[in-house]
Amino acid sequence: MYCSTCTWRNGGEDRSCQKCTPIRPVPQGFRPTTLTANAKYASFRTRLGAYIIDCTVALGLVLVISYVLSLAIGYSFKLETDGKVHAMAALVGIAVGIVVPWVYWAAMESSSNQATLGEMALGIIVTDHKGGRISFWRATGRHFARIISAFILLVGYIMIAFTERKQGLHDIMTSCLVLKLV
Repeated sequence: MYCSTCTWRNGGEDRSCQKCTPIRPVPQGFRPTTLTANAKYASFRTRLGAYIIDCTVALGLVLVISYVLSLAIGYSFKLETDGKVHAMAALVGIAVGIVVPWVYWAAMESSSNQATLGEMALGIIVTDHKGGRISFWRATGRHFARIISAFILLVGYIMIAFTERKQGLHDIMTSCLVLKLV
């Protein structure tokens, strides 16, 4: 049994922690690596690798969904060649390009895996400051805060290499940590 205060592993059914206080029930989804005092923060390179994988996945999803919807729009208008059909297909493509990456990142990072496909492949998870799972809305905020990290000449991303807990601006803004599973 793990102590929920200090994360010390206690043997058997002891009701008091060998290190600190009485043991409280372990929260669902508890991962000892996320709550220990010596948690490993994911490095800039590891996070960059995961981001490249995720961008590839998201781009593939956007292209496939946009293509299918564009075909559907074309067929529904009997493949007319006027500007309205092309404009509508372009608007659908833009909407898909915004919605699909948002839902992909937010849903995956707020899931029980706490990671996108790229993050899972490289063994990293996104947590709150207590090591718990983040909500869909916090993951949404983190996703859109990446725009600010990128907008200021990528300084929000470069911060990851230099901050103590390897946090980018978008992580700091949403109170998130990215941890390397050991």
